Amino acid sequence: MRVVSGIEVTTVSTTAQFPVGSKFSVSSPAGSTQAQEWIYVKASTGLTVVGTLVSRAAGSGTCDACVATPNSDSTLRVIGVVQHAIADGSFGFVQCKGIATVLIETGVSANAGLQVGNTTDGRADALTAAITGMGMGYSLAAISTGDTGQAWINCPGA
Repeated sequence: MRVVSGIEVTTVSTTAQFPVGSKFSVSSPAGSTQAQEWIYVKASTGLTVVGTLVSRAAGSGTCDACVATPNSDSTLRVIGVVQHAIADGSFGFVQCKGIATVLIETGVSANAGLQVGNTTDGRADALTAAITGMGMGYSLAAISTGDTGQAWINCPGA
């Protein structure tokens, strides 16, 4: 991982500006006391809704990124969370670690562990006792159904 300055994590382009799959650290971004990690991806589907969970495209060992789908994308395949729009076929950064905005499927309480939701594409849901896989973060406050809120994330597939 490279610690960089002068790179805007909101940069989106139709040609690769960095090696796909590269991870970058941003120490203490404005308004935060914690570092963030971002991974550079090529969107194989439009990543347009802030808070959407992003996974590796099916059969891809690279960082071709798509919206995580319920019941077919394990939380282990999640590589990040959309923090700004990246059009289909474009290159950009998704956040993979730190405090981020996450889109919730079914309302969660504060400090709820998070995993890929089981109904709606790209949404996170509370980690349940019935799930034996690992989570990808936890909510910092209660977040209502269909809303976005702040969570600490550490995406295992990144």
